[in-house]
Amino acid sequence: MRDASPEDAVAAWVGILASGLLYGLLFPPFGAAGLSWLALVPLALALRGGHLGRGAALAASSTFVMTACVIPWLVPTFHDHFEKSWTFSVAFWLLLSATALAPYYAPLLAAQAWAARRLPRAFAPFIFAAAWVAAEWLRTQLGFRSPWMRLGDAQVEAIRLRQVADLFGVCGLSFLIALGNGVIAEAIATAAARWRDDRMDWRPAAASASAFVVLLACAIGYGTWRLGTLAGSASRFEVAAVQGAVDPELRWKRSQAGRVLRRYGGLTRDLLLRSESRDPDLVVWPENAVQTHTDDPVYGPPLLRLSSKVPLLIGAPRSERDGNGRRAAFNSALLLVDGELRGHYDKRRLLPFSETQPFGDLGAFGSRGNLDPDGYSPGTSGVLFEVAGQQVAPLICMEALYPDLAREAVSSGATILAVLSNDGWFLGRGGAEQHAAMVVFRAVEIRRPVVRATTTGISAVIGPDGSIVGSLGDGERGVLRAEVPLTDEGPTLYARIGDAFAILCALAVAAAVGVAWRRELRRQ
Repeated sequence: MRDASPEDAVAAWVGILASGLLYGLLFPPFGAAGLSWLALVPLALALRGGHLGRGAALAASSTFVMTACVIPWLVPTFHDHFEKSWTFSVAFWLLLSATALAPYYAPLLAAQAWAARRLPRAFAPFIFAAAWVAAEWLRTQLGFRSPWMRLGDAQVEAIRLRQVADLFGVCGLSFLIALGNGVIAEAIATAAARWRDDRMDWRPAAASASAFVVLLACAIGYGTWRLGTLAGSASRFEVAAVQGAVDPELRWKRSQAGRVLRRYGGLTRDLLLRSESRDPDLVVWPENAVQTHTDDPVYGPPLLRLSSKVPLLIGAPRSERDGNGRRAAFNSALLLVDGELRGHYDKRRLLPFSETQPFGDLGAFGSRGNLDPDGYSPGTSGVLFEVAGQQVAPLICMEALYPDLAREAVSSGATILAVLSNDGWFLGRGGAEQHAAMVVFRAVEIRRPVVRATTTGISAVIGPDGSIVGSLGDGERGVLRAEVPLTDEGPTLYARIGDAFAILCALAVAAAVGVAWRRELRRQ
């Protein structure tokens, strides 16, 4: 195999930079989702040489640029919210950009390129797509388990296409898009080869393109059909999500606890006064809406009195002592009904560095106030709250990005997902919008409505088809009151089989590498 010429090497590095920049444009604040069908083409072309070391370096560099372009909001967030220096903020952004994707994508994309060069060309786009999905799945299972902004998440506005998520999850969309990119890359490579040598066979590229067109048509057709078959429920459930738009700097300070509680309490009381016919079945306050415990002698009683008027699901701290007498703090969702605490849910997937210190004091961000517990213990299990005949499954903040938690909830009998989130720490542009967009897919994957209440936005009620029933924008203060679109749908295929498709993609890449290895040995 010949080494890459200097011109080819320059073209490859320009290509991986282009893919990284295009990937960043797919997501908010840009939202150029149409580019997703082209974003990976330069990377796929750059990897065609099949050299393992060079391919891994190209893939690692490209995913570094991708991550850096998706999460630039981390820099002002660390500097302004966590009060870190500009040097620390930029360094952390670059470090996360280098480690979030590269360890998973670099070896898989290099291996698939090596294998594809030794197998029939018609399979190359499929091996590329399978490797991409396998890497997406691995990064949600290993390390920091980050599901942030997978390729399929860019299709949140594609009404028909996003419906296939109830079959294969977001990974199914990622596969289809990566396949389209692989097909285009193969067509470009074939055209370039035929320009140099008209004996180049175009039939493999045509075969893979035809298969892609059929799959894309099936996906759109399925989405169109599925939208017409979603079964509504005769039951009625009305919810109100309170978005206080409280300055993040006021939270975690006992001197400001009364002010924060009055903000949420006042919005809730105004809601009840405006209710003409009936009060909502449930009022949801966001994560960290309250920083004091419900048994606090000053702030607990007014909170419990308010719950005697309407059921409240609120984000608040909770603590208990373990068998050794040590006090453990939890980030919790509390259900208050008729002046009593009826149940609690403790957050299980804690946010590294903010809620846990994976590197000890070296990675600690420091206390945010005298009410800040400076670290939480994870919860152990999911919970269902019965409210007005519905089974409400609470999730807290970024837990809504993990499909396995939503699947667990629906398998337990959940009819509604309630997501309590604190997005006040997102600064810069894009972070809050990216977070909200990904939650849409949880509704589609399990065909259950989602009620999302956030501190500063974006609060929303999302239907089982991913449609936004109502929302409050970023920075807006108010109450979102809406009737939740319930459904009589049973568990979806994705709810039953989970990430089996992504695992199958990983096995397919391994099989392709194995077959290519055997062919290579026979040639020697």
